[in-house]
Amino acid sequence: CRTLGDMLAAGVPISQTYAVVWGNVRNRIFKKALTQVGPALAAGRGIYRPLQETGVFAPAVVQMIRVGEETGHLDSNLVECADMYEEELDFRIKKMTSVLEPALIVFVGLIVGFVAVTMVTSIYSIASGFK
Repeated sequence: CRTLGDMLAAGVPISQTYAVVWGNVRNRIFKKALTQVGPALAAGRGIYRPLQETGVFAPAVVQMIRVGEETGHLDSNLVECADMYEEELDFRIKKMTSVLEPALIVFVGLIVGFVAVTMVTSIYSIASGFK
């Protein structure tokens, strides 16, 4: 979204912008969806309907793109979509981190406890052998 929005804001034609974005997408699902959008763009259908028909993009994003096409502010709406995706990604990363941190602490604690018990048991066995 951000690359598409920035390039459109810079005045690059949407056909060239699409080619650049399609070439840079690494996610196979998004790339397949964008492959379906290309012919529609070439036919002059716009970007909103083909994106909606793929079913890959969030409805809120598709609606923002529709509004952007209708109002002539597609570039700023695409940048806003990118911001929205980045905020969602940050939220999910924080959520996952907050779940993983305690689990990792417990796991490391168990390993340290196991090592400590093993060492103490070994020391007691050696000490009892001296008697």
